[in-house]
Amino acid sequence: MIPAAPFADLTEALAALDRRAISATELARICLARAEAMQPRLNAFVAIEAEVAFRAATASDARRARGEAAGALDGVPIGYKDMFYRAGKVCGCGSAIRANWVAEETATVVARLEAAGAVPLGRMHMTEFAAGPTGHNEHLGPCRNPWNTERITGGSSSGPGAGLAAGLVLGALGSDTGGSVRLPAALCGVTALFPTRGRISRAGVMPLSPSMDAVGPMARSARDCALLFGILAGEDPADATTLSGSEATPLPRASFAGLRVGVPRNHWAPAPAPDVAARLAEAHARMAEAGAEIVEIEVPLMAESLALGGTVSRAEMASAHRCWLAGDPAAYGRILRFRVGIGLTVPAVAYVDAVALRARVTARFLQSVFSRVDVLCAPAFATGAPSIASLDPTEENLETVWTSIGDWTRPFNYLGVPALALPCGFSDEGLPVGMQLIGRHHEDEWLLSLGIAWQEMTDWHRDRPPEPMPA
Repeated sequence: MIPAAPFADLTEALAALDRRAISATELARICLARAEAMQPRLNAFVAIEAEVAFRAATASDARRARGEAAGALDGVPIGYKDMFYRAGKVCGCGSAIRANWVAEETATVVARLEAAGAVPLGRMHMTEFAAGPTGHNEHLGPCRNPWNTERITGGSSSGPGAGLAAGLVLGALGSDTGGSVRLPAALCGVTALFPTRGRISRAGVMPLSPSMDAVGPMARSARDCALLFGILAGEDPADATTLSGSEATPLPRASFAGLRVGVPRNHWAPAPAPDVAARLAEAHARMAEAGAEIVEIEVPLMAESLALGGTVSRAEMASAHRCWLAGDPAAYGRILRFRVGIGLTVPAVAYVDAVALRARVTARFLQSVFSRVDVLCAPAFATGAPSIASLDPTEENLETVWTSIGDWTRPFNYLGVPALALPCGFSDEGLPVGMQLIGRHHEDEWLLSLGIAWQEMTDWHRDRPPEPMPA
């Protein structure tokens, strides 16, 4: 029998550990047992590292027994998308080429979480080199959604999304280049933050598109994401792109009372399906009941941001992979070969123009939107999770469907503004529906506080997939 998911969220687990209602070793044992039992169905892990986890959990229990001050995450089981380097350990990046590659350094974000006492359970599933939005991986097999194992998880942070929803881990590190923490959060019913660019270090993290990438905390609730963000954020000498003074600040008070919530009138991505549109409308109504003013607005430059961001990410991805692809194309899956191939056709002038326009486009977006509203609320995805089979890569759907999956999320990577993905209900098929709250640069803490306020009004983040998991 699979042990029950131990706690609703990370914050509750920490409280139980602090009052000695459970030990870190016992909590790790429960989560590891669930991970082992569900791995054949979900494929959420690349490697479950029980020995590493028990060593960290035992050390956490020993600290508490000695009366030492517990770290901010002391004893909490977490997972890493398999692209965060740990010195002396394999980091496969979801690929065949790096399947046995051993890192020589430890990512700053990993070091910060483990210094806070986190218990790492292992390396989690991801799409090959983080270059896919669905959770498909031709080397590892697809990651499966706990709400229905024939459905996608979203990607590229597929394992963290599935593992959080199924109660295998209580927090996770993901990365987001075009929606890669927000899509799994939306489709698996959890919470994730794409932070302001430069708030969280990327040192020791596999790059995909350096000017679009960000490390994003993933958890079951906004409160948990805020706790993770507080540990992760801050300047890092090893990453020159981190911002001076980017350390997390205390969460401000946030409420929907008197807030102007912008709802896009224009669609720069596939229009939400009727059931998803209904859930979003219900979310807007709930915000209005809490005192918000819902303002329909035309959001400018979204199609342009989508196109320009695509140019940047394709060119940078091709630059990262062109040598490996030329030397061993058979080691790459069809998805990545296709995407790198497109990137190799991007003219240098188009890339330079897209980079040069970024500041101007961002300034106009910010002025136009946030002169009228305080926060933007947009869909994260147009439907509940599609079936894995329907998105198996073919030449036809790689050129059409696959290129549009992240359209609701990708513009904000180009703009570099923070976006918080939150659950807001279920589709008619019983699959999670997610929304995004988007703010100005450096409003990460305020967005997280607003997410906490949303989850104090709703219980969607507390719903768990049925067990046994449906197919």
